Amino acid sequence: MNSGSEGRTVARQASALSPRLLDLDAAAAYLGGLSTWTVRDLIANGTLRRVRVPGTNGEDLRRVLLDRQDLDELINRWKA
Repeated sequence: MNSGSEGRTVARQASALSPRLLDLDAAAAYLGGLSTWTVRDLIANGTLRRVRVPGTNGEDLRRVLLDRQDLDELINRWKA
């Protein structure tokens, strides 16, 4: 059985990593401070792909997540 302090240590180590999946706010900030609505538009028009995380009931979680690698690729396309 894990003690509470071990769990907190693991959580601190995980938070020190740079997350690969970003929520709308983080993705907007990562893209140079775009609005979350602009990021939603990029998803809606197919420019960005949302990462769908399956839930326990067979439906996808409602949270919108984006892959940092997709954001990097988008930035590179914008530079060209």
